[in-house]
Amino acid sequence: MLMLTLFIMLALYFFFGFNLMKEKKYFIFQFGYISFYLLVAPFLHILYGPISIDLYYDDFIGSINKLNFINIFNVVFIIFGLLIASRFKININTNKTINWFLLKKVSILYILISTSYLLYLIGTGNYFYSEILEETSGASLLEYMLIESTPLILSWFIIAHLKIRESKVFWRYFLLFTMVAIIFSGARGSRIAVIFQIINFLIIYSIFIKSIDFRKIIILLIFGWLFNILFSNYKYGGIQGLENFFTTGTESAYIESKDNKTLHFLLGDLGRTDVQAKIISSIDAKEYSPSYSPQTYLYGLSLLLPGDTRNNFLSKRQLGTQAQYGFEADSSYSSSRIYGLLGESLLNFGYYLIFPIFFLYGVIHFITLKLMYLFKNSALALFSPLLFFIPIYLLFYDFDNIVFQIFKNWFIPLFVFLLCLNKNLRKSRL
Repeated sequence: MLMLTLFIMLALYFFFGFNLMKEKKYFIFQFGYISFYLLVAPFLHILYGPISIDLYYDDFIGSINKLNFINIFNVVFIIFGLLIASRFKININTNKTINWFLLKKVSILYILISTSYLLYLIGTGNYFYSEILEETSGASLLEYMLIESTPLILSWFIIAHLKIRESKVFWRYFLLFTMVAIIFSGARGSRIAVIFQIINFLIIYSIFIKSIDFRKIIILLIFGWLFNILFSNYKYGGIQGLENFFTTGTESAYIESKDNKTLHFLLGDLGRTDVQAKIISSIDAKEYSPSYSPQTYLYGLSLLLPGDTRNNFLSKRQLGTQAQYGFEADSSYSSSRIYGLLGESLLNFGYYLIFPIFFLYGVIHFITLKLMYLFKNSALALFSPLLFFIPIYLLFYDFDNIVFQIFKNWFIPLFVFLLCLNKNLRKSRL
């Protein structure tokens, strides 16, 4: 009954969202992930149980059912947020145009600089791996920004090049972009980072050059499936893992140990159900007491400040370790999980602020798609991928991940964009 009620509420979410949003195709893609996250993932967990061997539950199904019950009301508040946000007009100056010739030149210069620095890092053996600052080998936020904004700058270069030549070539530039995305965003082991970069490129290409047709979408899905297989062997086995896979067909030991690889990818990489259910279980059993303050959110903001500032706040690693395992995080072990919007709210405030946060989520979801529509005929559409991903980031990531993602991928491109804006609209090349 809970799953059926949640399905009905999501159907209402789709009905209101589809009728309120002007960017309907992007809403449909977003809603696909939202439905998986809130409905499909919990259903798969009910069928197959927990997939994480390090999490223990007093009553796993009971915790999942309570999570579903909470999510029913979360969807109600998301709908309220959509409806409220739709009643307000957004007045913003979208009369922005860009000098494509200048953007192309600046992009080339930037790519040369970032490539040189990447080669230096590889040569010195200091190429970083994790997305969390405190896990890097001496990597600073500036170093992350310099390297990982390169694929986005390359996508802008490709768009500028195609606009100038009035060309609609796709596959050769898609393959070029994918290789660069793998090197700059994937060599440290992040499969999701590469996928997000590729979607960034597809959105920008479809807005400025030509819509992606159904045939290309099918080919891209097949490409994504093959990429997942190959990159999984690299992520868990390194270069040697790839060599073994190509020469002998043997997958890495970590992958082989998974009884259902697809299920682990869906529920482990794309879902947050099991860890959110664990936090609910720990709170109800009084094994974990929330901080009842915005500790992890303040910690996320502190990533932009000097390192000593972070010591003033509790991180999600500290709170998450307590909620999952019942002991304090230390140098020998701490949780590296991502909890998502609901999970992080539970860590900080328990059950108290869940519904207001999801109301705010509905407001943000409407505003971001509204801005995508308003930016459609403006140079500001170069930022459409960010607007598209914000509702997904909020569910998929925690606040510190979101802050870090936005700054490392978009802060330098923002300066490039401002530099290349046409100062005189009469000389517009958009």
